[in-house]
Amino acid sequence: MRKIITIALIAAITTVSLSAEAIFEYDIPFGWQSPEIMAQGGSFTAIASGFNALMTNPAGFAMSKTYKYVESENEDGERVVEKKERGEVTVLGVLPYAMINPFTLKEDLAQADDASQDAIIDAILNQSSTNGIGAGVQAGIGYVGYGFGFGFINTVDMMFPQTDNILGISGDITATTALVGGYAHKFDFGFMKLAVGADIRPMWRVKVKDININTVLGFMGGGDGSDEIDLSTIDALTGFAIGFDVGAIAEISMFSFGASLRDIGHTRYLYQSTNLDSLMGDPLHGEEYTGLDYVTPMTLRLGAAIHPDLGRLSRFVDPKAHIEYVIPMIIDDKVADYDAQSFWVNLHAGAEVRLLSFLSLRAGYASGYLSAGLGIDFVIGELNAALYSIETGSHSGSNQQMGAAVEFAFRF
Repeated sequence: MRKIITIALIAAITTVSLSAEAIFEYDIPFGWQSPEIMAQGGSFTAIASGFNALMTNPAGFAMSKTYKYVESENEDGERVVEKKERGEVTVLGVLPYAMINPFTLKEDLAQADDASQDAIIDAILNQSSTNGIGAGVQAGIGYVGYGFGFGFINTVDMMFPQTDNILGISGDITATTALVGGYAHKFDFGFMKLAVGADIRPMWRVKVKDININTVLGFMGGGDGSDEIDLSTIDALTGFAIGFDVGAIAEISMFSFGASLRDIGHTRYLYQSTNLDSLMGDPLHGEEYTGLDYVTPMTLRLGAAIHPDLGRLSRFVDPKAHIEYVIPMIIDDKVADYDAQSFWVNLHAGAEVRLLSFLSLRAGYASGYLSAGLGIDFVIGELNAALYSIETGSHSGSNQQMGAAVEFAFRF
């Protein structure tokens, strides 16, 4: 435990801006592939609230999306009903997603001679020659309400970028465990309500770099020789980092404006080298420090939204629309494997229409591509689904990667 605390403190102290002399390795941001957000084009900063605020804008801790109705008597003895904000508890949220083109996958499967497991694997591998493939599963619990936000979140992400040779497909597998805790305070200025918040994210991450996809299929029982895989031959990195985020949301009438600065100072991971066999026995410790600096670059997100108040009609139809722009705060030639992106890649927009207080229809625009999804609220849970695209290249249209995500959460 002392060693873990020491590593975490070193990570916090050394989370500093990128210097002009060093070259850093790029590490993926910690996040939640939320269908609610992805269906709306990835835009959420100006409307952050609930569980998703833990991964987007800490100011959303003070912007509840759930309410309770309280009866009371006024000075004249009349009974009145007030609508008051309340906290949101996520007992468990589970979110699988896949980054694959479902239309070309369907064509590949239709052209196969049979529907065997090998044919399905071949169809999936063929996807990598066009746009790359990926998949993941995420799970988390949390509480957001009355200005506080707490969460415990686990994510596993597998990404295999585009390659012309399906025999040499390799990519990264990243598993992250994070605690998120923060506070936001809301100020009421009469004409404007302003929420300002901050959070801290201690994280432990395991990264397997450049692993061949056939090895992954072997783990899953879909490749040849899966019983002969020697885990001690598969190199891995394990290490800690601490991320810091701040954000603000201003509400003026039906309009809101949001800003969030995530991974302040560039979140730096202190990795130790190890292998998968050693991780099975001692998951927190590696053998020695790698000497390489891995960072998640700092990003500034600016957003604006409009949410008309339709009065009593809001119980039946409740629309909102929003837009967001992402500004990477980084000198791109100082980070290996990181490409600067164009204006249109960093532009996101979305809209949601809530019907009858339980059904949400969503659509969005992200990096030049359209997205869509829906959400259903149950008494003790939510079901959210989305189809979307991300741009993995430097400009819109260079490398579209389609995705689909489904989330079911016990939430009230």
